[in-house]
Amino acid sequence: MSSQRLGNTSKAFECTDDGNDSSEGEDYDGIRDISSTNTPRSISSSISGAPPIRSRSTSLALTLALPEPIPIPTTSSDISDAFSPLISPTTLTNLHGLDLNSPLAGSSPGRSRTSEEGLDYGVGISPINRSRTLPRQYSTSSRRSTVGPKKTSAAGASESAEPAPLDAEKRLALSRWIVTFAVVNFDLDLGPVVERLYPEVLMTSGVRENIAFSAFPDASLFETGVQCHSFRIRDTVSEQSRTSATSSPSSGASSISDGFLYGYALFLQKRDASSKRGYLQRSVVILSHLAYPSLFTAAVSKLGAFYFSHGVTMLETACYNIASWPDPTRGTALALGFLGDVMDVEIPRHENEHQSVATSSFGEKFNMKVHMLASLPTSLPSPISLFASFLPKVWALWECLVLSEPLLIFAPSPSQTSAIIWWLRDFLRPIPLAGDFRPYFHIHDQDYANLVNKNPPKPGLILGVTNPFFTNLCKHWPHVLSVGREEDAAKTQTGPQSTPYMGPAPGFHSKHQRFISKDRNLLKKLEEALHKGGAAEMEACNLLRQHFTDRTTMLLVPLNRHFASLIPTDPNAPLKPFTPTSFLASLKVHGSMLPFRSSSKQKEFYVKWLRTPAFGVWLTERVEEVQEAFKLKLKTQAQTQTQKLGKV
Repeated sequence: MSSQRLGNTSKAFECTDDGNDSSEGEDYDGIRDISSTNTPRSISSSISGAPPIRSRSTSLALTLALPEPIPIPTTSSDISDAFSPLISPTTLTNLHGLDLNSPLAGSSPGRSRTSEEGLDYGVGISPINRSRTLPRQYSTSSRRSTVGPKKTSAAGASESAEPAPLDAEKRLALSRWIVTFAVVNFDLDLGPVVERLYPEVLMTSGVRENIAFSAFPDASLFETGVQCHSFRIRDTVSEQSRTSATSSPSSGASSISDGFLYGYALFLQKRDASSKRGYLQRSVVILSHLAYPSLFTAAVSKLGAFYFSHGVTMLETACYNIASWPDPTRGTALALGFLGDVMDVEIPRHENEHQSVATSSFGEKFNMKVHMLASLPTSLPSPISLFASFLPKVWALWECLVLSEPLLIFAPSPSQTSAIIWWLRDFLRPIPLAGDFRPYFHIHDQDYANLVNKNPPKPGLILGVTNPFFTNLCKHWPHVLSVGREEDAAKTQTGPQSTPYMGPAPGFHSKHQRFISKDRNLLKKLEEALHKGGAAEMEACNLLRQHFTDRTTMLLVPLNRHFASLIPTDPNAPLKPFTPTSFLASLKVHGSMLPFRSSSKQKEFYVKWLRTPAFGVWLTERVEEVQEAFKLKLKTQAQTQTQKLGKV
């Protein structure tokens, strides 16, 4: 995927600013109070008398709609209660008892695994236990020169010591997994701003602004005072800041960037009497070049709990933990020590691999409470609960997905759009990803004008949005998926009645006519499992994932069969060309394993798929595989011939 920035293709939507990036700490040009204009009112402006967040694109958008603040006490035990839906019981236990002013050598050891149990700790890495990943005692005397005035974290924790800069070795080790941590705060005059990057990286003001707005929700629905979501932005971070010396590809490490940065954010809000707004909002973000949502969502949940309780020194501890992890080697199961806990995660062999519970390599029966498959989102909310309003149409949704149709995803919260889009990404495997996808997209994104305009949306583009103003901006999009308010949101909301969801009606809105029959038996099982919930729902989700993986694999069978007929026996000979005519002739003879509704539908479907960018990516990958195999064969033949001549 190209890492070059997209150029503007439309001037249909103009912003009030002059287009120049603003440096941190300076006002943006063109900012004005959107509440005084004729644009839609800010949802947040009616809550607790809070002033609206100022927006750069005032002629386009609703302002960030922040929910009624939920009181979160600032003691360690009470803060851990607020995070209890997001982090493990072990982390909660450590959070209750954590004291940065005392050594932690005596903390209770955690679960430790050896490589004999199927988990790899890396060369020279001793078995992990929780106590080894908790912070050591900090000596303020050794850092007196780096400590400024005493600060207070978002949750009231003292930040009396600034984290020390990482040395080059630690930064290099860290860059195998992440780029940096970001802390985003809400400034009453500027809006969301990145107030800290640790470790420091070279980053333009435009990228910082993009990260800041991506880290904050612009929706008013929350289950609790914290929420996790993810986002994807173009990676314009300097090559000197981003890893360029990770493990070589030959080692199997996942070091290849796709040209995007993935952000995994935890947002917290709490009342703050000292703020003019009446409450404070802050996010902690992990920025990485790796698309591992389950791993990094779990990590940012743990980090957020400690950061909001104990302050900025937890960022340094987290960096040292991650720097000690083994390489993110593809196809391995790793035990990763992090902030007093151990995360068991399986790394996929490649980005298009379907990671399965049944075939996971943990060396024991898969336990969703302990084990993670890195390429998947977190197990909750489940895909069938997210798709509950249109389960019978999920087969039409899958067809749109594999045919690289653009999809617009509406949801009340970024956490929901993130989960939906990561599940859709999973349903596409093993077909390679050929389009752009954004788990959470907003009007301040640097690619906004290029992706949202009056032109037809780009093939394969999937946008997750929460701002109802996109309803009009994207009314020409052919396929819109909308989910309503989470069923339990009203039950857990402790503040005043939250603002009603103003997006499209829940459902899959599309004129797409299916080519392939749905599996009615599976549909019945999904509906029954959704009604039962619990373990039955999780089992049904695995069935749904496997079902679409099987269908995607069957889709590729005729293509693989025809491609195999084009490979010459002589490695020096060129491949025969792949033409639609020859493929369709082969398809007519051999058919497809997919249950097409008719033979004409079968032909129509494959003709359409051959025109998608996904076909081009698939064909390129197959050609490269054959060329690599031929190179290896020729090299082996040359070595054999040399050995024979040596014997003579």
